Amino acid sequence: MGEDTPLRVCHVSESADGSALQVRNALRNLDVEHSGPCAVDIAFEMLRDGETDLVSMSGITAFSTGFDGFEFPSEFEIAAVLARREPTFVLVSPDKPEYLPKRAVVLVPNPLLARQLRRSRPDLEIKTEPSNLSDLFYSDPNPEEVISKTTRLESGEIDGFVLERAVWDRATLKTRRHTLGVNLEGDQDRHRFIPSPLRGFSLLISRTHFPSSLIPEVDDDQAREVWKTESALTRRMLFLGGLVGIFVQVRRSNTILRTAADSDALFAEWWHDSTTTRPTHMLEMLAEVLDARGRVTVSLEKRYPLEEAHRATEVFMREWNAILDLAMSEHRADLRHGDAAPAMLRLEEE
Repeated sequence: MGEDTPLRVCHVSESADGSALQVRNALRNLDVEHSGPCAVDIAFEMLRDGETDLVSMSGITAFSTGFDGFEFPSEFEIAAVLARREPTFVLVSPDKPEYLPKRAVVLVPNPLLARQLRRSRPDLEIKTEPSNLSDLFYSDPNPEEVISKTTRLESGEIDGFVLERAVWDRATLKTRRHTLGVNLEGDQDRHRFIPSPLRGFSLLISRTHFPSSLIPEVDDDQAREVWKTESALTRRMLFLGGLVGIFVQVRRSNTILRTAADSDALFAEWWHDSTTTRPTHMLEMLAEVLDARGRVTVSLEKRYPLEEAHRATEVFMREWNAILDLAMSEHRADLRHGDAAPAMLRLEEE
């Protein structure tokens, strides 16, 4: 790679998650030679041998090949984390979840979404695609599968199906869709859908000491901080498989205060304490896991000043493990606390 030669970028084989397209758009004003799609091992071999300068991949692919916020192969580094795309899911149906007919049939891509929908509508007939029952990083549907589901919806065989938003955006469907959102903006009557982790990230991987000046304004500082934190949490919750929702975001403190004032008295009190230095942005960390019927939810929501991200990860995991252990432990008979009782949270299907 010389001054007069184009920057070479190899794109890892992706499904419909949109990361490759985002990278191409981010680099469109630079002199770039794109190649791929290719398999991960081939892309890394090209990078190692100097046949490419950067490897483009989704956050999920990067995580599954050994990258997270604090660990990665010694010969490579994360050259850039692009601004995060919308990581939520959408329900493709004529109506919102709360207005679907009784016992409506809905197809979902993983057990987490199945449990979250049962929580909001216990009467729904949820059908989970069997290949994804235990996979944290299930595969996105190919275009033929999306078309098939749309046909089944239009024929009345099903009442709706759930897609990752990036898949919806690329599918250009004409049917209505409804966001299964994370930020409720003060609407306490709606149910929150914390998504499966690491959706919406696009990363550029390089050899060590890659000159960042070659890709100016591509790396997003906030997205990099969110990637570090969310991938570190994901690594420590792998034992929960595809049952855990994890979401980290950077939000303006004023926005958090406006939406949380009624539900988070401690945060409001902390914010109005005149002796406290008020940060402009805060790191918001969310995680949840549900039982099979969606009747029991264990969740944790924490906010920290952005500069405390590393410490926040440690504190969050300590509290999460303590809460999860309490919820999943059987309660023995005790003179003070009464009769024996089963664990509040059972992850396995009944």
